This record gives sequence, structure tokens and C-alpha cells, in this order.
Amino acid sequence: MFSFFVSDHGPGGSHLVEILVKSKGWAENDQQLKFAYVIAATAVTPASGSMAGGQTITISGSGFGKRNENVNVALGGSPCDIISISLFHITCITTAHAEGNVSIEISVGESSVTILDAFEYDSSLTISVTALSPQQGSVSGGVVITISGSGFIDTTMVQVGNENCKKQSVTELEITCVTARHAPGKYPIRVVTPGKGFAEIPERYSKFEYVLVVNSIYPLIGSVAGGTHVVISGQGFGSNASGAVVTVQDRLCAITSINDTHVICETEDIFQMKAIDNGGSHPG
Repeated sequence: MFSFFVSDHGPGGSHLVEILVKSKGWAENDQQLKFAYVIAATAVTPASGSMAGGQTITISGSGFGKRNENVNVALGGSPCDIISISLFHITCITTAHAEGNVSIEISVGESSVTILDAFEYDSSLTISVTALSPQQGSVSGGVVITISGSGFIDTTMVQVGNENCKKQSVTELEITCVTARHAPGKYPIRVVTPGKGFAEIPERYSKFEYVLVVNSIYPLIGSVAGGTHVVISGQGFGSNASGAVVTVQDRLCAITSINDTHVICETEDIFQMKAIDNGGSHPG
């Protein structure tokens, strides 16, 4: 018979018992004996947040482990997106849920625990967005977005896709911010207030489109010596020439004028300089 000690704390769930005998090696475990750690959860901080989600919470307890893929957290059935985990703490970001108190369910492997009525989705912490304009702009950024609603405070932030929208002004009823450069496409807008979470945004205002479209190029031919002025028509070019690049056959076309719908550039020559000696050969 063997007697052995196990650590007071370990990742929840069942674990195969493995015994290493000094100078002999591993003992056989033909019966696949296992030892189970039972997880415990004791507190959640903060205990309330926006109905739209986005509140960062920390759950204290034991047996949580260190691997995110083994752990699931839900608040009243709505998943909490895990951002960090240790044996004693889980930090996650809440997702949307109806108003009211909810229980927190935590599972680690085969072990699970529930904290009853541990978190409140609170309407008083839920900022409301009622309008957003414009809803599209250049990939070069620099578009001023105006967001209307209620409950905005100085620490409220705006994100478009994965980029921050640089705030210009904030009042309780309105935020203005300037978009950053971004790849073309439609991206979700998030209005985030630390300590509260996400704002509720109606579906019709929930995305911003970064536009880059070329409709026509004129002319389509030009001199090999360069100097041809090319007019490119489309949408989403922006107004900052330093943020745009045009190439023709891998050579820069120098931008002379740019706005959101037109770019005019001047082609370079495509000659290659060759040095010829008086023997008619090219030295190297």
C-alpha cells in the first residue's frame, strides 16, 4: 500500500494518478485510478454591469487551472469571454443579457460550481446609443463620427473594429471621434465605458464601413518618358496625400491632387540608364 500527499490546490476535474518510484521508475496503474480536484468559487468583482455586456469581472476561488480551453464561464447562460486564468482567479468579459440578477456557472473539466445570483445586469449602468453619423468613410481614416445617446462620461471610449476612434469631444448626450486607418470592409462599433461595459447600439448603427472603390482610370495609356497625368475616380481615397500611394507598373505615380472621390498623379519614366563605353559594350 502506498500513502502519498497531494497539493491542496490543483486544476479542477479528474486526473490520472501517476507514481514515480525512486530508482525504479513509474508504477503501473492498470485500474486507471484517478484523483479529483473540486473547484470552488467564492466571489465576483464587480458584481454588476451593462446589459449589453463588456464588463470585465474577476471570479475568485480555487481549482481553476491555467488553460483557457478547459474552462467555461457563463452568466445566466450568456458566455463570459475569458481573458486570463490562474488557479485562484478567472478574468472574463461579460456578453449581453436581459436585465436582472443571474447566477454564474463555472466548469473546469468534469468539475463545476455555481454562484447563485452573483451578478446583476443593471439598466442604470447601460449607456444607450440612438444615432451615429456618418456610417462609412475612407480607409485612410480621418473621418469625424458623431454618436448621439445618453449616459456618456469622460472615460467612455469608441472602437471601430480593432482600432480606437480618437475622441474629440464628450458630453452626456454626444461623442465625436476621428477614425484611424483601416482595411476596407464593415466593422462593428463599440462604445465602452470602464466599470460599466458596452453601450446598447441599435443594429442599424452597429457597423462602420471603410470604403475603397476604384470606378475608372483615365487615360489607360501614356508616354514611356513619364509625365502622364492619370485621373483615378472612385470612393474612399481620403484627402491626405501622404497617406496614399499609387503605382503604375511597380513605379510610383506622384500624387498631385487627392480628395475622397478623385486622385490625380503623374507617371514616372520607365527608361533604364545604360552606360556604353567607346568599344560598344556595356561595362558590367
